[in-house]
Amino acid sequence: MASGDKAEPIQELDRVLPSGIDRRKFLQSTAAAVAAIGAAGCTDDADGTDGTGETDGTDTADGTDENGGVGQITWRQPWVVEPTWAFAYVAEDDGYWDDMDFDPPEVQSGDGSPDTARRVGTNENTVGTAEITSVIGGWAGGQESLVFGATKQWSLLALMWPSDGDVEDQTDLEGHHVLLSSPFAEDTWPIIPAAFDLDPDEISTEFADEDIAPALAGGADAVYGSIDTVLSLERGLEGEGREGEMEMYPVNNHYDIIGNPLLVSREWYESHDDADDVLAGVLEGYSEAVKWVSLNPDEAIDMLEEREPEVGAQERDELEDQMVWGITLTTGGGAHEEGLGYLDDEAMAASIDVLADAATDSPEDVPDPDDVILTEPTENADLATFDDDEWAEVEEYISHRLQVFEGE
Repeated sequence: MASGDKAEPIQELDRVLPSGIDRRKFLQSTAAAVAAIGAAGCTDDADGTDGTGETDGTDTADGTDENGGVGQITWRQPWVVEPTWAFAYVAEDDGYWDDMDFDPPEVQSGDGSPDTARRVGTNENTVGTAEITSVIGGWAGGQESLVFGATKQWSLLALMWPSDGDVEDQTDLEGHHVLLSSPFAEDTWPIIPAAFDLDPDEISTEFADEDIAPALAGGADAVYGSIDTVLSLERGLEGEGREGEMEMYPVNNHYDIIGNPLLVSREWYESHDDADDVLAGVLEGYSEAVKWVSLNPDEAIDMLEEREPEVGAQERDELEDQMVWGITLTTGGGAHEEGLGYLDDEAMAASIDVLADAATDSPEDVPDPDDVILTEPTENADLATFDDDEWAEVEEYISHRLQVFEGE
């Protein structure tokens, strides 16, 4: 399978920011703000010091304390605070880890999956979740992380095209122009023509993570990218005088791949005898939060707005649609029955096999799945599930998005 070109780390983000926000400027301003806070000594440094170079006497960034205990675990998200990634934020803010035999994890918003995968793979953060191609690419580059759960059972990636356009379905791409709306999409694009036995040379592609709707209205035929952007794409098309309805084909309708695995630093894991039990507890708290959010989505959005007021800058229905996609992708793949956050080790191994070529230029450097998949935390955890009435309520809430996944 052909390898995708590798993009600069600052570009490799999971999805597009809300319309009108320049992504690179956003990251630059965020980095500048963090640097200013650190320089002022307002928070502890990432290395466990107090900003003066002296240790603060408690924890280090890798989740150990001075006495060799578990210490402060840090959970790194792949992206900013938004409903698609609500569950860990709610787990922290609503105390779902408070009764565990370890300090509740500190949940940090992220600067993109590649950065999160790197931070966990180099022991800067204890745990974190990142889209799977970033994880695989990190492994090929020598990052040392292990997989112990899944925060998105299904991938965000999908092929999308205007219903009033020239593309008839996902197999009708030859002779058409496809926009790749994120570096994640750009790197994994080869799996789409391969899925339908199409000649990639007969499909023109263009990386376009901004102004996608005008490009669609101006001659592009389809978009390959994050499915939770579909409502904003439809709004953009309407603004360009088009019908505004998008057809969707999620990659999970063809490939059985995990969307976002949950990672732990190998260094941290191997240095703690009770690591499996601690990770089981991390999973349990997260799992209970997923269940609560799924049954109380409006209250969860309100909590996110309290945590990060900028969330409220988006239209409420767009936030609600992001929440629907977040719940759909998180509870899919049998997770609502097997346990929310659980890891299907066979699906994870298959994901590695399918995506190794797309995620890296050196697939031979990707480790064997048995060397990076942990099964004990899922097996030891008492994960939340839904009873029939609860799942019927959740299924009704997500039904208009769940129906795009075949077999659901």
